[in-house]
Amino acid sequence: ALAAESAQAGPPWAIMFAAALSGRDGRAPTAADAEAPLQRMVEDIKNGRIDGMLPFDRNGVPVQLA
Repeated sequence: ALAAESAQAGPPWAIMFAAALSGRDGRAPTAADAEAPLQRMVEDIKNGRIDGMLPFDRNGVPVQLA
């Protein structure tokens, strides 16, 4: 589903990085709650800092980066 959605939303990609974001008081984070952490994640990836993120290919297969 993510691959199909991303094909419509932006440029082609080869690797997706996943990370977790906890909620608060038993509720999932809102889009507004996720915005700043998402921007930090993008900057970290641009700078080669991928600790704590899981890379996957377009088929959802985990990728090991050297």
